[in-house]
Amino acid sequence: MSEIKLKPCPFCGGEAKMKHGYPGQQRKGIRQSVVQCKKCGCRTVTYRQAAYQPWKEVDEQAAEAWNRRASDD
Repeated sequence: MSEIKLKPCPFCGGEAKMKHGYPGQQRKGIRQSVVQCKKCGCRTVTYRQAAYQPWKEVDEQAAEAWNRRASDD
């Protein structure tokens, strides 16, 4: 399994980190993923795991949103 790579923050250049949470859903095992800059706090929207969806897919969705840049074609 390959590690998900995150680009630096597009605003301050700070290091990004994948964060996880279970707001009100821990008993159901539903996880939420978000990528956030450690320096300025900029973040993606929250990606929520659908029933029976692998956690890795949710992390990949958050990483894809974070790594997308306006200059990308």
